[in-house]
Amino acid sequence: MVVESCPRLGWTMESPENGTRQTAYEIEIREAFTGRSVWNSGKVTSSQSQLVPTEGADICLNNPFNYSWRVRVWDETDTPSEWSQESKFRLASDDFSSGKWIGAITRKDSHLPEGRKFHGGELKKPEVKAAWEAVDTLAKKSICLRRTFQTGETKREECESEIRKENRGSYCVRLWPGIL
Repeated sequence: MVVESCPRLGWTMESPENGTRQTAYEIEIREAFTGRSVWNSGKVTSSQSQLVPTEGADICLNNPFNYSWRVRVWDETDTPSEWSQESKFRLASDDFSSGKWIGAITRKDSHLPEGRKFHGGELKKPEVKAAWEAVDTLAKKSICLRRTFQTGETKREECESEIRKENRGSYCVRLWPGIL
């Protein structure tokens, strides 16, 4: 799931020979279902292989498509690799953040700390320790949840789902109609 309109991609170059390095790459993005090409970077002279932007790709927010992408790289002798295996991604819709908490207790009642400053040496600070000690013990347990809902449709459809672990002890569940 990608939550920005210009996904950034990454890959790792593999070679049976020591010292081989990437000198260029080419990325191709297609709609996964139709196979329609939405972007080809062409050969780009660069050793960058992480957080590579896809600016200019015909990727639309809130569209019903999954995308597939693949990459090939050139080495220091300007020899291209085979295309990689395809990987897939989907853009998050605008209502991505409008999900509702369905846990045993509400997020507010769980007292889970907010933010991303809870790693490494930060965890040793007294105020951070106190924040985690204030978390309700129920929020720290794995709980099996089930929720019945109506879609308004009369026919039954398969759906794609995503369960994403968020902060400590919380998960986000998203469902989409089956459009793979």
